[in-house]
Amino acid sequence: MEFEDIIYEKRNHMAWVTINRPERLNAFDFKTMSELGAAFEDVGLDGKIGVVVLTGAGDRAFSAGGYLGELASFNIEKARLLFSNTLKTFTIHAADSAAHNRRR
Repeated sequence: MEFEDIIYEKRNHMAWVTINRPERLNAFDFKTMSELGAAFEDVGLDGKIGVVVLTGAGDRAFSAGGYLGELASFNIEKARLLFSNTLKTFTIHAADSAAHNRRR
């Protein structure tokens, strides 16, 4: 998997996910959320991962939240899709990972 907006590493039964947009205070846009979703999906499928560390690059901010430059152009359908994908990213894949870990 290759990403542009995040850095995804696995080591010692841990997944390290870094939002890598320090020039934008790690604000996430649609692409960033898609990449986070792909990384968390991979975590959920990897029964060897027991911990996920989510962090932000740079020294100014973990994340400023949603990138307003992109959000300002969203219509209601795209905003709902982003919100729905965000919920799926942070809930379903976390539950998948917990289920894998219980089976070990």
